[in-house]
Amino acid sequence: MSVPVRKGPWLYYGRTVEGSSYGIHCRRPANGDGGSATGDAAAPGGVPDDEVVLLDENQLAEGLEYFAVGNLE
Repeated sequence: MSVPVRKGPWLYYGRTVEGSSYGIHCRRPANGDGGSATGDAAAPGGVPDDEVVLLDENQLAEGLEYFAVGNLE
């Protein structure tokens, strides 16, 4: 998991799943303590209950020989 970046009321981050070739881009609500990603997050290696997957590159790449995200905004 990458270090979360706070933008407004959200924490944005990327993570990978062992055995998968591509990343997963996610966000979750920032808590009231300045946006720390700790506290209400899942156990290490787990997925937070309030996670929202914005883009799963693995799903988009299924069946393709080559896949790349040029720009994610």
